[in-house]
Amino acid sequence: MSSTSLANALLRDISNRYENADDYDVIIYVGEEPNVEAFQAHSFILRSRSAYFNADLSANWAKKEVSKVIFRKPNISPKLFRPILKYMYTSIIDLNTDTEHRHEYFDLVAAADELSLVELVDYIQERIILSEKGWLLENFVQIFQKISSYKALRKLQDYCAELICNDPSVVFTSKDFASLEETALIALLQRDDLVMDEVDIWECVVKWGLAKNPMVDSDVTKWSQEDFDSLEQTLHNCIQYIRFFQIPAHDYFFKVRPYKKILPRALKEDLQLFYIVPQGQPKTTTVLPPRMGLNPDSVIITSRHAAVLANWIHNKPKEFYKPNEAPYNFKLLIRGSRDGFSQEEFHKRCDYKGTNVTVVKIQGSPTIVGGYNPLGWTSSDDWRQTTESFIFSLSKDHKSAIISRVKNPRCAIRDTISKQWLGFGVGDLHFLDGVCTPHDYEQKILETTKFLVEDYEVFQVLNKVKPVNT
Repeated sequence: MSSTSLANALLRDISNRYENADDYDVIIYVGEEPNVEAFQAHSFILRSRSAYFNADLSANWAKKEVSKVIFRKPNISPKLFRPILKYMYTSIIDLNTDTEHRHEYFDLVAAADELSLVELVDYIQERIILSEKGWLLENFVQIFQKISSYKALRKLQDYCAELICNDPSVVFTSKDFASLEETALIALLQRDDLVMDEVDIWECVVKWGLAKNPMVDSDVTKWSQEDFDSLEQTLHNCIQYIRFFQIPAHDYFFKVRPYKKILPRALKEDLQLFYIVPQGQPKTTTVLPPRMGLNPDSVIITSRHAAVLANWIHNKPKEFYKPNEAPYNFKLLIRGSRDGFSQEEFHKRCDYKGTNVTVVKIQGSPTIVGGYNPLGWTSSDDWRQTTESFIFSLSKDHKSAIISRVKNPRCAIRDTISKQWLGFGVGDLHFLDGVCTPHDYEQKILETTKFLVEDYEVFQVLNKVKPVNT
């Protein structure tokens, strides 16, 4: 007989004591009146399985009557204690997977944690993470709030935090977002690794504040001073965590400035100085750094976009990188709104920098277009041939993406300097001229063939340096 068989036999024999014993020496009265139920158990099982019972059965908490120890546990319901007691005897936990009962998982965890059943707490968390992801995402805001109050749920809290940072929409665009408690919202705003444009975070916070003040009109131009005061009071503790100085000037003017009356006076003055005066630096306000989740240094794409691009560059269809886990760094070479839109400036900053990605923000559209050049720019004033280049479109909200790989390698890259039409293919994407006509790449990335360039950026694609093991 193997050691495994012996262990199974031992577990079987102990499990039989759960329902078929006549030598119970402990009675546990569980629950509060009038919902109290008496459970019989063996002290050696309780003390062996639970550090809580091991300590308290030998202390003044327990009272011995005749031949049995009487123990009272009013703060756990009989409904929760029944499966826990069975678990202590059998190592089996019955979890009700009916939708209406799944929220009991957390009450069960709280009870198991109080009884120092560490393995059970971990098991329930892992069960939710591995088998209940759909339910978790569907009820994310409610679950996120509930688990935030349980210190024992660290694994699940970390898992939810990772989900939020990689895809903030699970909270910020949820139908239950307005029900989020202030403490939970602030905990999110404090995170450096939130993969979300700061202006979008700001708009969601305003939306949350308005939901708390249903009598305030959604049109800010119709607000009275009383309306501004109400919103300021609601958002007072949140405003300090918004990274206003990381919001592009255009978005600040149209999306933040209309609400300036709710901002502290010193912050308003520093924002005016920062956005109006060239190289103006805030005098009193602490400037919070960009969120790490928004690498690369971009006003057009986020690290979620960069992760998609990394997957395409790596050309591994079944491998999907998480933000900050891609094998590349994206180093900004040029930004049109900062450095200008001329070909001369483009080549000055981008030539001989090797593999690169260009991204373009289209005026009046949520779509981002761009192209990948694996050869680099050189001012050759000629075609550059490659089978690895591609052009693409991405949506700002990360909900759609199109990749179009080169089908005519001879006309893959148009590396002009003395002519127009810098970019990809005969007309597939000439990014400074706003032209997008399918010809040398597999498919079109825009419904229109022309567009207006609001801004553009070029990033040098660098392999991440792996740490050396010491």
